[in-house]
Amino acid sequence: MQKRSAELYALVSCVQDMFYVKQLLESMGLTVKTPIIILVDNKGTADLANGWPTGGNLKHVEVRQFFIRDLREEGILRVEWIPGAENESDIFTKNTTSQVFQKHASLLEA
Repeated sequence: MQKRSAELYALVSCVQDMFYVKQLLESMGLTVKTPIIILVDNKGTADLANGWPTGGNLKHVEVRQFFIRDLREEGILRVEWIPGAENESDIFTKNTTSQVFQKHASLLEA
């Protein structure tokens, strides 16, 4: 449960930043395409954000969970699960095999 809570906190922090930037862009008269898609590689976090039951007692994260759900229900946000092997950001945050690193690093070349 500890890891799931940390992943949810990270998701909420990301979404708060995203929502701020969205409002800033809209205040400048720009249009932001919605829903904004957030990819997470933690299945439990994706399930919580999408309102699917995962079991356990998570009362302490309900406020964060409902913030995400409200944005999703308004059509502003979509949270999707992505397998860790497909997550390009893992090469910056995790020890990966050279094969996974090369696969994702080639996508980042300019």
